[in-house]
Amino acid sequence: MVATLALCNDIDFADWDTYRAAHHELREEFGIDAEDSFWLFDPAGSDMALFKSSLNEKGPRHDELLADIQIGRLNILHAAGNFDFATTDQRPTRRMIADGLDYLAEHARVPEVWTNHGDTGNLQNIGWPGCTYQCGDNPAADSYVLDLLLQHGVRYFWTDRDTTNDFV
Repeated sequence: MVATLALCNDIDFADWDTYRAAHHELREEFGIDAEDSFWLFDPAGSDMALFKSSLNEKGPRHDELLADIQIGRLNILHAAGNFDFATTDQRPTRRMIADGLDYLAEHARVPEVWTNHGDTGNLQNIGWPGCTYQCGDNPAADSYVLDLLLQHGVRYFWTDRDTTNDFV
């Protein structure tokens, strides 16, 4: 039997430099290859998003992110992106997310893990019984994506029930 430690960082508050520094430290100092999450889209232009508002606007670290997705270092989709009201008035659509997933499938791979949280602007989030704004699993919504995710091989889902960004 082999002992295993699993680490997964939530990319919300990272930029490229902190992401690289944390992974370097874990790998070089402790011999730990950690994995991380990334966004498909962030209209505000985060370093950790492949695209801004569409596939026509690559994110600032697009090529580096794609390389890390290909080798498995970035292997968790942090929903379809960051659509918090505090950062953008753009809302995710099924077409946008379908295009992003198709792009990932063609140029790297689609991760098996989906995690989501954020504010009510993130309509693409997968809900839970009693959900309020999450429409990613509502077939009647324009941001319905559950079927697309399953078709692309996503198998594990973490929803945003009872989460906060309060740090202890």
